[in-house]
Amino acid sequence: DSNKEYKNKFDLVILRDVIEHIPNQFKQKFIQTARDIMKNDGKMLVTFPPYLSPFGLHQQAIMKSFLKKVPYLSILPKSMLKKLITKFESKDIWIETEEIIDSAMTISGFKKLISKSNLSISNQRFFTIRPSHEIRYHIKSFQSPFGYIPLIRELFILGTCYLLTKDEKP
Repeated sequence: DSNKEYKNKFDLVILRDVIEHIPNQFKQKFIQTARDIMKNDGKMLVTFPPYLSPFGLHQQAIMKSFLKKVPYLSILPKSMLKKLITKFESKDIWIETEEIIDSAMTISGFKKLISKSNLSISNQRFFTIRPSHEIRYHIKSFQSPFGYIPLIRELFILGTCYLLTKDEKP
């Protein structure tokens, strides 16, 4: 209700590497609010690194120890991960990591989220090397051949890019 003045106002809503930071219990409301501010013929661009990908826990960005270079930490049980991180990192790093765990965004979870929000995918791309890595690490982006294989994409896609439109129904 507080967003009435923005309802159906924007041609394009961009959520670049945002959705994976929204706590799971708020994701549906968040994406619905983003949908509500789009014009009926508007678009929404959403990018995120899938949680189960090699660095989906964002360890390369938040950790200081050798753990920052260890892929697939996100597949470890939370209790084991807590022991590992609190042994080699500060308590603050564990708190930040736990927030990421509690906000985990997988590709399949994203597809369920948008279908419940009356959004449709008009275009999707999956990357082995994300476009943002061109800027950060000077590594050329590379679209993945695995993007359309459900289980494999959760593990081997480092970045996603979705262009969404509103469904006809409200």
